[in-house]
Amino acid sequence: MLPGNIQTPLCKPKSAVSSHCSLCDMVLPMLVLCLFALILLSLASSGFNKCGRRNGGCTHLCLPRPNGTSCACPTGILLKGDGRSCDDSPETYLLFSNRVSVRRISLDTNDHTDVHVPVPELHNVISLDYDSVDGKLYYTDVTLDVIRWEHKQRLHSSAIFVLAFIH
Repeated sequence: MLPGNIQTPLCKPKSAVSSHCSLCDMVLPMLVLCLFALILLSLASSGFNKCGRRNGGCTHLCLPRPNGTSCACPTGILLKGDGRSCDDSPETYLLFSNRVSVRRISLDTNDHTDVHVPVPELHNVISLDYDSVDGKLYYTDVTLDVIRWEHKQRLHSSAIFVLAFIH
């Protein structure tokens, strides 16, 4: 019996639900809570998130396996020999633009999916060139009527681009 003498016929003792959860003899919102608790219990009994602590020891992607974990890298990036960390970027790749973004296809792996390269404020890029010695990406944007370059720098193991204008 609940405060205010409210009773509910939704859950009877010894029903399939109430045998797992004592909250089921309460009102409807409590029934929802009880079902949620049962779902969490069933998930918890099937195992725990092996990648939940320190990303399973992986620097990028952690994949749970029946006997532990395995590590993986973003598209086009190779896994290093330690099996836990990834290269910073592909060694060989193709850069191209589709007018509104710059894309990269890694030639280091068999997966040739194109990946977005973060270059800010692109409107209508019609040509680009990359200087591998200086690490500069040059491009023209005909909507903005500019020629720009981006300098790729390494900062905390991730690539960033510093914007500069050519007048």
